[in-house]
Amino acid sequence: MHRRVVSGDATASVDVFQEYVAPLATTVAGDLGCDDDDAHDAAIDAVYAYLDAPDRYRTERGRLTAFLIDIAKKRAIDRLRSRSARSEREGKFAQAVELSSPAPNEQMEAGVEAGRIWEMIERTVSGKRDRRALQLILAGERSTIALSEALGLSDLPDLDRQREVKRNRDRLLKMLERLGGKLRDGDT
Repeated sequence: MHRRVVSGDATASVDVFQEYVAPLATTVAGDLGCDDDDAHDAAIDAVYAYLDAPDRYRTERGRLTAFLIDIAKKRAIDRLRSRSARSEREGKFAQAVELSSPAPNEQMEAGVEAGRIWEMIERTVSGKRDRRALQLILAGERSTIALSEALGLSDLPDLDRQREVKRNRDRLLKMLERLGGKLRDGDT
């Protein structure tokens, strides 16, 4: 068979498939305990590897069957390892998502708590500009320009605007800190 493949016989590849795929699959499934589909795929991969580079097979080192079994087993082991690694990665990801995702009731409670806190801010902070600036600060905004627009300070020269935005930001943060203390103490 090998001589036919090397000589370029047009029907040799079909004969190699017909003669070797089924026995290779049976051997791989029996020796490695993998399922029939993986064993069959590994057998086909082995035959393709051989047909792509028949000169890698050395007749003096053993039978063609042994050469193909070796390739098929290695391919099957690669598939099993890949599947195992993928399964482990997916499990770790699922666990991380599960651990980091809050329960629906926790999300609802957080939303209710945020609403309660905002109502307290609205009762305590009378100015619309301060409330707008607080919304930006709570959203993580740090831009002097955005905060100056919310506070109505955009017309000031740059240096004065920066100074006033910092002063107002510090004042609002201090106000939030006091409100947080009231919430911890239970005063609402």
